[in-house]
Amino acid sequence: MLKTIPKELIRDKAIIQTLYRTGLRVSELCNLKKQDLNMNSVKKAIAIYVYEGKDRTVYIDDKTLKLINTTIYKRTIKK
Repeated sequence: MLKTIPKELIRDKAIIQTLYRTGLRVSELCNLKKQDLNMNSVKKAIAIYVYEGKDRTVYIDDKTLKLINTTIYKRTIKK
């Protein structure tokens, strides 16, 4: 599925890959904020607040993290 996403749709690829590789629920991904990414950790981790009031940590691989960072960068650059 990831190979069928065109290169210019990097946001869509980041979404699908993040869901697939981290096991995040769609609602958790929708509520994910940039500050939820723990970039200082030796292990790349995302701390997520789940609606039931429980915290859980999801680990993310370097390839997916790079896609997320690229997506964030493209959204924040001035055109």
